[in-house]
Amino acid sequence: AGNLSQDTYDRYELAKTRFFEYTGLTGNNLAREVTQEDILKLRAEADKNYVQDAAGNLLSKCKVAFKLAWESGKIPSLPKK
Repeated sequence: AGNLSQDTYDRYELAKTRFFEYTGLTGNNLAREVTQEDILKLRAEADKNYVQDAAGNLLSKCKVAFKLAWESGKIPSLPKK
């Protein structure tokens, strides 16, 4: 987990799980295959299943994960907005 506390790491793992659950994507999908529609599905499901603050936290964690992957060269581009 690097410099992350176990609690923080667990929250990002939960965000990853919810991302896949809510978008219908799998770990086999490439980040460049994530579409605006997928992000909108994620947001709609988060809004439906969480209170506002928790939904925002979930979306924020997903955004950070994609940004870190892009900055480290693991993905060629960020998902389209």
